[in-house]
Amino acid sequence: MKTFKIMPKTERQADQWIIVFCLTMLLLAFEISSVRTVGTFSVESDFYGVYAVQSERILRGEPYTYQHNPPGYCLLLAGVHFFVSDIFVSSKIISAVSLALLGWVVYSLLKSIIGYQFALVCTVLSVLTLFPASFLAATDVVSTLVIMLPIWLFLSPSSLNLKTVFMCGILSGIAYLFRTNAVFVPLGIVVSILCLNFNQETILKRCIKVGLFIGGLILIISPWLIYNWQVNSSFLANSVYLQIAANFYHPEGDNSITSLEQMKFQFHSLKDVIFYNPLHVIKKYLQDILGLNIPKLFIPLSLVHQFPAIIIFPLAWVGIGLVLLLNDLKKHRNSLNQKKIIAFIIINLLGYLLLALVSFHRRYYFFIYPCIFLFKIYPLLKPDPFSVKLFNTTLKRALTVFFMLSLFGGVILAAAIETHLTLASEPKYLLPIAHFLKVSSSPHEIMIIRKPHLAYLADLTPAFPLASTANEYLAKAQEIGAKYLVYSDYEASLWSGLKSLNNPRDVPCLLQLVYHHRPTNTLIYEVSSDY
Repeated sequence: MKTFKIMPKTERQADQWIIVFCLTMLLLAFEISSVRTVGTFSVESDFYGVYAVQSERILRGEPYTYQHNPPGYCLLLAGVHFFVSDIFVSSKIISAVSLALLGWVVYSLLKSIIGYQFALVCTVLSVLTLFPASFLAATDVVSTLVIMLPIWLFLSPSSLNLKTVFMCGILSGIAYLFRTNAVFVPLGIVVSILCLNFNQETILKRCIKVGLFIGGLILIISPWLIYNWQVNSSFLANSVYLQIAANFYHPEGDNSITSLEQMKFQFHSLKDVIFYNPLHVIKKYLQDILGLNIPKLFIPLSLVHQFPAIIIFPLAWVGIGLVLLLNDLKKHRNSLNQKKIIAFIIINLLGYLLLALVSFHRRYYFFIYPCIFLFKIYPLLKPDPFSVKLFNTTLKRALTVFFMLSLFGGVILAAAIETHLTLASEPKYLLPIAHFLKVSSSPHEIMIIRKPHLAYLADLTPAFPLASTANEYLAKAQEIGAKYLVYSDYEASLWSGLKSLNNPRDVPCLLQLVYHHRPTNTLIYEVSSDY
C-alpha cells in the first residue's frame, strides 16, 4: 500500500507483527495487574458482589443463584481459581489472556473478509482501546472474546459447510452462557444465512443449515434452560428486564443496583415494562439509537457535555468510511467477500440495536470497535485514498499519515488516561479496615453496605436494603440480623439515604461506631445486641 509505508509488505509479516503485539499487550496487562490488589468501585463491584461469590459456590458444589446472566463466566472463573489460589488474581488472568486471544481472533476475522492490512490496523486500534479492561477483575473482555468467536468461525472459512454451521451454533451458545445480550449473535447469523446466501444455495439447504446452527445452540444452552425452569419455573427467567425498566423509566437509568431494586416494586416481567408506556419506550429507544448513544461510542461522556462540537469530526469520518465501503462493495456484487462484510455489519448493527434497550455502558459495546475502526480507517487505507483531483500525490500521503497518526495518538492517549485513572482510584484503604473486621467478627455475618468490596474482603455477607433514615436502617439491620452498617461519603453519593448515618451523634444509640477511616470518612457501625 503505497500511501502508508510502515505497513507490512506480506501477509506472513503482518501475522508475525500481530502475534508480537498481542503478546506484548498480554505481558503489559500482567505487569499492571500485579500492582492491583483490591479493584475499583466501578465494574469490579460485580466481581465482589456476584462473580467471586457464585464461583466459590460452584467450587463448593452449591447451586448457582444469580439470575441476571447465565453461569458461563462463573464456571470459567471457578475453573481457573481451582488452579490459582487467589480468585481476584484468577479473574485478572482471564481478562489479560482474553485480550490477547481477542486480538488474534479479530485480526483473523478481518483478514479473511477485507485483507491483512486493514485487519492489522483495526486490530491494533481495537486492542489498544480495550486495553484498560485487560487488567480488571471483570467479565467484559472475555465476554467480547466469546461473542467474537462464533462470528469469526462463521465468516472466516471460504465455504460454510454443515459442520462449520453446527460449530457456530455451539460457540453462540457458549457466548450466551457468558452474557445474555449475546443473543444478537445467533440472530445475526441466522439472518445472514437465510438472506445473503453465501454459497448460492437453495432455500431448503439454507434452512437445513439454520436448523443445524440452532441445534448446536440449543445443545449448549439447554442445561441452563432446564435448570432455570426447575428453579424459577421458566426457561428464560432472568432479571434483565429490570435493567430495561430502569433505562426507560428511572431518572438515573440502570447505572446503580438501587435503581434496579426500585424497579422490582413496579415491574415483574419484560411485558410489564413494554406495555406500561409503549409510546415512551419507543420514543426513548429511537432517541438513544439515533442520537444519544452514537457519540458515546467515540468520546467520553464528560467531554461530550463540555464540548458538544467535539463529536462532529469522528462521527463524520466514520460516516464517510461507511459510505465509501458500501460504495466499493457495489463493484463486487454477489462476491463472497462482499456478503461476508455485509454480514459482519449486520451482526454488529443488531448488537447495537439490542443493547440500546438498557442504559449506555461502553463496556457492553466492546465487540463493535473492530467494525467502527474499519469504517474509520477505510478512507485512509483504501487503494485510492483522498481520490480528489485537487490533491496531488504528496499531499494525499501527508494527509493519510497525519490522520493515521492522529487516530493512533488519540487511542493511545485515551487508553493511557483510563489506565491511570483506574490505578489511581483503587480503594486500597479497604484492606486495613477488612483486617480489623476479620479480627472482630465471625465469617459470613451480615454487613449493610452499598458496595460489596469491604464485605467480601472481610469475609462478611453484604446486603443493602433501601432505607432513608438511620432508624429505618437500624430496623432493617435488626430484621435481617446484620451486625454492621457502613457509611462513606462516596457511598452516600450513590444512595442519599445513607446520609442519615454520616454523624455518629445523630444515629440511634444501638448503632455503635467501632471504626472511622478519616481520609475517606468511612464509618463502621456495629449493631448492639441489646434489643
